[in-house]
Amino acid sequence: MDTAKKLDDAIEFIARSRQALEGGSVVVLDGFQNEVKDICTIIAALPMEEMLQYSSKLEKLMDNLGVLEKELREQQSLVQQEIFKLNRKQNALKSYQTVSHSHKKEEKE
Repeated sequence: MDTAKKLDDAIEFIARSRQALEGGSVVVLDGFQNEVKDICTIIAALPMEEMLQYSSKLEKLMDNLGVLEKELREQQSLVQQEIFKLNRKQNALKSYQTVSHSHKKEEKE
């Protein structure tokens, strides 16, 4: 596969990942970092004139990665907030159950 195609595929993968994230799906990026690293290694080995041909696509890839990172961090923050709320609710429920159980014991005695 040629380098331009690899770059286009990487950009498309990011776009699909962003759509999946927006739709509430889990985004799996396993191995993607290695793909990007391989693309960059290939381009870095090219003569400067050829390297410059990929500059706009590399910039687009970098920009899209930045946006995806931001969206992933926002999603992570929302998940952390939900976990915190759930923990508070569970703690409140345990406290209620403990108090309720204590009152029932006192009533029996």
